[in-house]
Amino acid sequence: MFTNNLSHALNATIGSSIIITLIFLNYFRKYNTDNFKRSLFCIVLVFYLTAIMTDLLLLLLNYYSENRQNLRIIIIYSPILFLLAGILISRLFLKKPFIPMFFFLIIFFFISAAIDHVFPATFLSWTFGSSSLLYAYFFIVQSDEYIDPLTGIGNRSSINKFTAKLSNHITNDLWAIVMIDMDHFKAINDTLGHQEGDRALCDIASIFKKCLKTSDFIARYGGDEFLIITKVIKNEEKSIKILMDNIQTSVDRFNADIIRPFVLEISYGYDIFAQDGKQSIDDFLKHIDNLMYKHKLERRRLSDRKTEDAG
Repeated sequence: MFTNNLSHALNATIGSSIIITLIFLNYFRKYNTDNFKRSLFCIVLVFYLTAIMTDLLLLLLNYYSENRQNLRIIIIYSPILFLLAGILISRLFLKKPFIPMFFFLIIFFFISAAIDHVFPATFLSWTFGSSSLLYAYFFIVQSDEYIDPLTGIGNRSSINKFTAKLSNHITNDLWAIVMIDMDHFKAINDTLGHQEGDRALCDIASIFKKCLKTSDFIARYGGDEFLIITKVIKNEEKSIKILMDNIQTSVDRFNADIIRPFVLEISYGYDIFAQDGKQSIDDFLKHIDNLMYKHKLERRRLSDRKTEDAG
């Protein structure tokens, strides 16, 4: 009996361990992903691998018996509890698409552990669990294709995907779309170096995220330009002005704190896009891009006038 159990255990645990190790080694080296999400998933992988190896070690030592079967149940269910705790702690940091995926992992782990509890000689929990983590890995890697590796927000590919959805589906919904450009970004790079320039991009992206709702879309359009898309309700189009005032206030507060050797300045243009199929999204993006440059020119003229008055 022990020989049969050992054979099943070796097949299940060694195969699962190899899968988990390969996932960890590959994902740990990825740079184009959110650091918090990568850390959470890697910790889950390490914890799961530790539980697998502990289960195998105790079996090899012939430690399990009828009276000590409860110990194995604890080991099997511990990754589920750890993953659940991680989700509860980090739910504010995870994006909505990842929350259902992690809960799917928990349900799948629970089912596999329950089967293993009823049929302990099969060691199915580790096989099922590693398969679930492999699925989660592919899910995360696919989502990372739409993440800007520097700022952690969406990239140009995510913009193309989102705007294509707006263009291809007629729903008559209203969307406020904002194009934002960082003023004097080249000067930050030239005088302070590209490392400070990267910090400036990350700082401004962080300010945007704090001012937006979780349902809003934000992405780096390219270079020092950003795009924000938020759904608005009819007759409440002025809400976008309130949002931009909040963003400008947050930028001013950041500059007042003097935590960096640079000052953040932004120019922006925005308008309401009606998802009715009457205007192409590409033409609309050109429209708000022109509004953004008009705002930039107005800010420059105002700055020059203040300089002349001071002189």
